[in-house]
Amino acid sequence: MTKTRVYILIITLLTIAVPMATADLEFIGPDITTDDRLLFTARVDIPGEDGYDTLFAGEPKTGELVQLTFYPESIAILDDGRRLQVRNRFGVFMTDRDFTNLAPVADFPSFVRGSAVQQGRLVDSRPSPDGTMILYLSPTTPARGDLILFDLAKKTETLVARSVEYSVDSFPARWSPDSRYFVYSRAENLFYFSSEQVRAGRVPDESWRQVGKGRISHVRWSANGSLYVLRDRSMYRIMPEEFFTQAIYSGIVPPGTMVGKTPFPYDPNFDSFWISPDGAKVLLCKDGRNIFLYRLDPDDYGREATISAMPYLFLQGNTLVSQVIWPASDEVTIFTGSLRNGKRIAGAYRIKVPAKGNEGLSATFKELAVGNASSLAIAPDETRIAIVGPDGVEIRHYEDWRLDTKLPAPGALHALWVARDRLVVAGSSLIELVNLAESTRTLIGVGQAKQYGWSSTKPGSAVIKVADQTFIGPTTTAAWEKTQDFGVAPSSSSSANYRVYMDTLSAGAYRNMIMVRSAKGLGTTSLLPPPSRSYKPFPDRDEARDPTMFNHGSRIRRRELSLVFDAYDSAEGLAKVLDTLRLYGLRATFFVNGEFIRRNPGAAKLIAESGHEVGNLFFSAFDATDARYRVDAEFVKRGLARTEDEYFAATGSELSLIWHPPYYATSSTLLEAATQMNYLYVGRDIDPMDWVGRYQGSLSQGLYSPTHDIVENTSVAAAPGSIIPIRIGSPEGGRHDYLFNELALLINALMAEGYDIVPVSRLMEHAE
Repeated sequence: MTKTRVYILIITLLTIAVPMATADLEFIGPDITTDDRLLFTARVDIPGEDGYDTLFAGEPKTGELVQLTFYPESIAILDDGRRLQVRNRFGVFMTDRDFTNLAPVADFPSFVRGSAVQQGRLVDSRPSPDGTMILYLSPTTPARGDLILFDLAKKTETLVARSVEYSVDSFPARWSPDSRYFVYSRAENLFYFSSEQVRAGRVPDESWRQVGKGRISHVRWSANGSLYVLRDRSMYRIMPEEFFTQAIYSGIVPPGTMVGKTPFPYDPNFDSFWISPDGAKVLLCKDGRNIFLYRLDPDDYGREATISAMPYLFLQGNTLVSQVIWPASDEVTIFTGSLRNGKRIAGAYRIKVPAKGNEGLSATFKELAVGNASSLAIAPDETRIAIVGPDGVEIRHYEDWRLDTKLPAPGALHALWVARDRLVVAGSSLIELVNLAESTRTLIGVGQAKQYGWSSTKPGSAVIKVADQTFIGPTTTAAWEKTQDFGVAPSSSSSANYRVYMDTLSAGAYRNMIMVRSAKGLGTTSLLPPPSRSYKPFPDRDEARDPTMFNHGSRIRRRELSLVFDAYDSAEGLAKVLDTLRLYGLRATFFVNGEFIRRNPGAAKLIAESGHEVGNLFFSAFDATDARYRVDAEFVKRGLARTEDEYFAATGSELSLIWHPPYYATSSTLLEAATQMNYLYVGRDIDPMDWVGRYQGSLSQGLYSPTHDIVENTSVAAAPGSIIPIRIGSPEGGRHDYLFNELALLINALMAEGYDIVPVSRLMEHAE
C-alpha cells in the first residue's frame, strides 16, 4: 500500500469516527398502510428545551404532506377574538372564525410546502390585529432579511423592504391597533407602511415613507392609534394622518408633536418604554432595571410650581422585564424574570398611578404572587388576569389579585383571552378553548401526540394518545375527535407498492431522511426534499498549535466551538447574556477581571451560580504591552493570585486554571509566569471587534463595525474549534449597538452552520 493510500485511509477513518454536530430534525416511525398512506413524526430540537414531535400523514406516490399536530411555540388571537393563529418552526397555522379547522395558512411558506425548518430560537412573524395579513422575515444573511407582507385573502406577497436588520428577541416592525399601518426599522431609520395603500396598488417609494431616525425600540403605538416616538429626552406623537406629510419633511423638522420629556436620555440598547392607554403617561425602564412612571408634559419649566415624586422601582441586576400590563384603571403590573442559580424566577409588581394633582411623595410598588409563571394575559374587560405556569393557568381578579379559578393544563405554554369568559389555553399536548362560565373545554388542536398509529377499527383514520386522552380522525385534516378505543393496527414499513425506511444523513440540519423504494418498479426517492443547506466540510488536516497557549481546538474532530465572555469592569449585558445561554441550554466560558469583581461582586456571584466555566482575566484592566509598565514574573503571579482571592471572597468558588491577560496581550514573560502558576493561556482565533467603541472607531477608520455586520462576519469566519470572545460591558465611548444584545442571533447563525457550542475546557478535551 502506498504512502498516499495510507494517508487517505487514516483521514477516512477519522472522518467516520467524527461525531457530527447535533442536527435539529429527526424523522421517526414511518407506518404505511396497504393503500399506501403513511404516518410519521418529525422530532425537532428546541434550544434549552426537550423539543417536540409533529405528526404528519403523507402520500409516497406524490410526496404530498398533511400536518396533523401543531406545537404552539407562539400564539395570537386575531380578528376581534374570532381566530387563533399558531406559529412554530414548521409554519403558521390559523383556525376558521369559530376556532375550528386549524391548518397551515394557504400558500404561506411552510414545511408541508417545501420550506426548511428554522433552527435555533424561533424568529417570529407578526399577524395584523384583524387577522388579514402577516408580516414575516425571509432571512438572506445570518443577521438580515427581506420584510414581506402576506395578504391572507388574496394569497399575495408584497416585498416591504430588503436587508432589514432583525433580532431573535424583537421583531423589526409594529402594527397599529387598527391594522391600517405598521412601522418598521431598517438601517437606523423608521418607515411607515399603509396596508390600504398596498391593497390599492399605490405604495410610495421607501424614500417617501421615512418618519425619522431610530430603531423599532424607539416607537410604541397607543391604544387610540397614535404613534409615540422617544428620541433622546423628547417624546413625540404622530397621528397616522400625518405620516405622509411627516415623511416629506423628514430630516428637516422633528416628527409629530412633542408631548413630553424624559428625565434621562433614551438608549435603545438598554432602555424600553410603555405608553398608558390614554396616552398621557409613560413607564420608562432605564438600563433594564430602573423603572420610572411619570406624566407626559412638554413644558417642564412653564407648568405650575408643584413638586411631585412619581413611583420608582429599582430591580436587581439579575432581573429582566418580560411584560407590562397597563389597563385603563391605571393599575400597572410589571412582570419580570430573575436569574438565580441558572434558573428563571418569576416576579410581578403593581403600582396604582396617582390621579393628576394627587401624586404626593409616597406612591409605591407592591409585590404580587405569580408562582413559577411564564406569562400573564389580561382579559378584554380588564377584570381578570390569566397566569400561565407549567401545570396550568390560574385566573385571578386583576384589581385585588384574588384567586378566581385554576385550570389544570400540564405543559401549559400560553393563555390568551377571546372574550370576558373565554380564553385559549395552549400547551405542549392540547390547544383548547375554555369557557369559564360554562366550565367547558373545546379542542382546537393537538400540540403533540404521545402515541400514534392507524386505526384498527376505522380504516383510513389515525388514532393518537395525548396526555390521558385518546383521539381519532382522518389524515386529510387535523380534525380530531375523542374516542375511548386506542385500537391500533400493527405498524408496517411496506405495502404492495412501496417500502419505506430511514436513511441517516452525515451532515446538515436533518439527522435522517424518509426514503421510499418502489416495490414494483425501479428507483428510490426521498419522501421529502433534502435540507437546502449543508455544512461547510471539515478541512483535510488539523492546524498546529503553540503548546504554551490554546487559541483554538481541533479543526477536524468535531463541529464545535466556544463562546468566551470577557468581563473587564462594568456589567452591562450580563443578565441578558446569562438568560440567553439559559434559554439555549448552553454552558460557556467567562473570564473575569479583578476590577469587574470589585465593582460587581453580586454579578460575579451570579456568573458562578449559573454553572458556567470561569477563568482568570488578571486583577486590573491594563495593557500589558504598554512600555510604561514593568511586567515581570512576580507581577503576573501576584495579579493572578489576587484575582483568585477576590473571586473566592465574592462567590465562595474557585477560578478554573485558564486565563488570558487583558486585551489578549502575549509575551514570553506572561506565558512562562502563568505556566508556573499552572495556568493555561486561552487565546482566540476570531476577533469580532465588538470591543471597539465609538471613540476608538473615530480614531481608526474602518475599525468599528455595527453588530449585525459582526454577526455576519463572525458566522462566516467560524471554523471547528474556534474561540470567539464577546465583551461584557460598554467600551470607552459606548457603541451604537452591542453584540451581547444580539447573542441569540449569533448563536442561531452558528447553529445553522452545524456547530455545537461548548466551554473551552471541552475543546481542550477534544483537541488531541
